[in-house]
Amino acid sequence: MYRTVRLLALCLPLALAPVSASFADLAKPTLKLKAQVTGDAVRLGDLFDNIEAEKAGIRISEAPAPGNITTFQPSQLAAIARSNGLDWKPQTYMDKIVIERQGQLVPKSTVDAALRKVLAAKGVTGDLEFEIASRAYQLYVSETQAPTVSVDLAHFDPDSRSFIAEFKAPADEPRADRIRVAGRAHSMIDVPVFTRRMMPNEIIRNTDLTWVRMRSGPQLANNATMLEDVLGRTPKRPLSAGQPIRQADIGAFTLVQRNESVTMIVRTKSMTLTVQGKALDDGGEGQTIRVQNPKSNRTVEGRVSGPGEVTVIMGALSAAISSSPRTVVQR
Repeated sequence: MYRTVRLLALCLPLALAPVSASFADLAKPTLKLKAQVTGDAVRLGDLFDNIEAEKAGIRISEAPAPGNITTFQPSQLAAIARSNGLDWKPQTYMDKIVIERQGQLVPKSTVDAALRKVLAAKGVTGDLEFEIASRAYQLYVSETQAPTVSVDLAHFDPDSRSFIAEFKAPADEPRADRIRVAGRAHSMIDVPVFTRRMMPNEIIRNTDLTWVRMRSGPQLANNATMLEDVLGRTPKRPLSAGQPIRQADIGAFTLVQRNESVTMIVRTKSMTLTVQGKALDDGGEGQTIRVQNPKSNRTVEGRVSGPGEVTVIMGALSAAISSSPRTVVQR
C-alpha cells in the first residue's frame, strides 16, 4: 500500500505538468488577426489579447488616416512586446497585423460641388463631370467629423480644361492633410439614342428615342444632338440601341425613288396643276430633287411633298407643263 501511494506521488506532478503548461500558454498574450480603431491612436490592446487592463490602453503609435490601413510587421511587434513587458515573440514571418481606421466617406457629390464652386470662379460653368487621375478622390473623415471638403485650385488650363487641385477634409480642420489631385472638367450634354435596334427604311419616331448624358467634345461633332436631327429620318444601315447617332448613318426617309413615276404638282392661289413626271433622284420629305417631264425631256426641280409626289418650284412651271397631259383644278 505504501509503495502504491509513493508511486502515485511521484507520477502525479509529471501527469499534471502538460496541463499546467497548456494553461500557462493560454494566459500568454496572443496577437490579434486584425483590428479596427476609431480614434487617432493605436493602443497595445488593439494588437494583443490576454494582456493586463492597465497595459491595454498604452498608446503605441498614431492611427492611420480615416478609411486607411497600416500594417505592423513581426519585428515591430516583437519590439513593442519587449518594451511593454509582454511574453510574446513572433513564430513566423506571418505574425503581423493590419490595423484599419474606421471613417466615413465624403460623398462624391460633396466633392464635386466644391470643385464646381472653385471652377465657376474661373468661368467654367454648366453641367460638368470630373475625371480624376488619382484614387485619392475618395476622401474620408472620422466618424465624429462632418463629411465636408475644401478645394483650392492650384492650376487650371482653359484649353484642355485640366486642373490640379488640393483637397482637405474636413473643410474646417486646420490640421487635416492636404491631398493634391489632377483631373479634367468635362462639359456634359444630353444626346438622343435609340431605345431599340433600328433598321433601314424605318421611320424614326419619338418612341424610338431616349436621352443619355455624354461628354461633349470633338467625338460628338458629327453626331445628332437634337430631336430635329433624327425625327422623321431613317437609318442607312442597322443601328444599335443606346449608341450616339452619327449624322452620316441616317438620311431622309425615301418617299420618292429614282426613276419612279411621280406626280408633279404646281399650286397657285387660284389653281392646282398636276403633271406626270419621272424622278431623277431619291428623295425624302422636304428634299429638293430633279424631276423630268417625259414628253418634253425638260428637267425641273421640286420638293418631295408625299409618297410619289413632288411640288414643283414655281419658276419651273412652264417647263413642267410643256407638251404634257395635265389636270387643272380650279379654285
